Amino acid sequence: MKLNSRAQSAQNPHNHSPIVLVHGLFGSLDNLGILAAT
Repeated sequence: MKLNSRAQSAQNPHNHSPIVLVHGLFGSLDNLGILAAT
C-alpha cells in the first residue's frame, strides 16, 4: 500500500494535497524505521 501511495503521488506531482503530504511523511518515517531496525 505504501508503494501504491508513492506511485500515485509520483504520477500526480501537481496534486499537493495534505493527504499526499502526510503519506509522504509517514513513508519517510517508515523507511527510517526500517533502516534503523536493520
